[in-house]
Amino acid sequence: MQNWTDLIKSSYQRVLENETTHPVSFYTGIELWDKHGGIKSGELTLLAGNHMSGCTTMAIQIALSNAAKGIPVLYLSSDLSPELFLYRCFSYLAQEPLPPFEELILDATYWDALCYKYIDLVKSEHFYFYHFNEPELHEAMKTFIRFREKYDNGLLIVDRFKYDYAQDKTEAKMLLAFTEGVMQDIIGSKRGALLVAHSEMEAFHPDVEFFPHLNRVAFWRLCAEFISRTLVMKRN
Repeated sequence: MQNWTDLIKSSYQRVLENETTHPVSFYTGIELWDKHGGIKSGELTLLAGNHMSGCTTMAIQIALSNAAKGIPVLYLSSDLSPELFLYRCFSYLAQEPLPPFEELILDATYWDALCYKYIDLVKSEHFYFYHFNEPELHEAMKTFIRFREKYDNGLLIVDRFKYDYAQDKTEAKMLLAFTEGVMQDIIGSKRGALLVAHSEMEAFHPDVEFFPHLNRVAFWRLCAEFISRTLVMKRN
């Protein structure tokens, strides 16, 4: 079984081998990542980072930028309500600090003004958001199936699984089945998938054997065989 060091090294090697022969399918907006292949169709990509590193912000940026190019995007989340998702989209588009969500949502005038200014940039016939409650992964999968039936290409973003046994969240075997199903579907297709994972790691170095927090749950190590490449973010 691969540990995180082996996974990252093997993923990097595949990037070096493929970047000159396979163009980027879905751009991330990060020059270094896109130079090395970005997110590719037919592959499962992991976006990982420590707490407050900006993984969700990056995932939203990727979703909005690809949707703006006319690429179908499905954003599945167990962590963001529809209102909070819109708030995060507005925060990214505004490129300036907004009042805290808890305060802003109570100010109908301010919220309406934000919607009026930015909603057309978020709203797209090719951009879908779906919130699901864990452990109801079957609802998330049904949404993905409807998405794939409508489009033969597109990007699936899953942000994020809480995978916390102590709080009765989704079991590892269920997550593995979900991930395996997604992987089997996108292999050889024009669809790609991005999984967003958060850890409590405060530092990252290739010589670190594991992501400490993620390693508490065996799922991510079990999924190593499905992950083609890993993008890492770190809070400065």
